[in-house]
Amino acid sequence: MGVDGHGPVVLALFPMACGSWSYLKKAKAVPKPVAKDLKSKDFQKIVFNMINRYRKSVKLKPLRLSSALTTISLNHSNEMCKAGKIYHFSPITGRPDARVKKFGIKPLMIAENVAVASSPKAVVDSWILSTGHRQNLVLKKAIYGGVGICKGTIGKTNVYYATFMTSSKF
Repeated sequence: MGVDGHGPVVLALFPMACGSWSYLKKAKAVPKPVAKDLKSKDFQKIVFNMINRYRKSVKLKPLRLSSALTTISLNHSNEMCKAGKIYHFSPITGRPDARVKKFGIKPLMIAENVAVASSPKAVVDSWILSTGHRQNLVLKKAIYGGVGICKGTIGKTNVYYATFMTSSKF
C-alpha cells in the first residue's frame, strides 16, 4: 500500500511467508473520499492520456488506443470490482495472455497493470512508483493500449478498479 492525496493506494500485492501464515492479518484500507466523482469512461480517458504523457516524458511514442484491449481491460476491471479484489490471475478468465487470446488476438507481447484508487492520478502514480508496473508503461515494443475502469466502493467510499493492457502488433 501507498498513500496519495486521496488516501491509500494499492501498489502491489505479494503475499509472502516463511513456514507459517498465522501472522497474516486482514488489512483494511479506508480511502479518503474522491475529490471529483468521475464517470468510468471519463476516468478511462484521463488514465490513458496520462499514460501517453508519461511515455512522451521518457521519449517514447504514444500508444494507439485499441478498442479490443479496452474491452478486455474493462471486462477484467468489472470482474475485480464485483469481487472487491485486484489481481492479474483471474479465477474466472485466467492470465492476461489467456484473456487476450480468448478475445481472438495473438500479439507477440502483452503486459497488464491493475490498481484500485480514488483518482486517475493515484492510479497512474501508483504504476509509475512500482518498478514492474512502470516497466509495462514504458515498453518500447508496445504499440497499442487500452484502459478499463469500474467504479466500486470500499466501505462507503467510491473507488475505481483499473486495468491497463498494452501489446505489440496484433
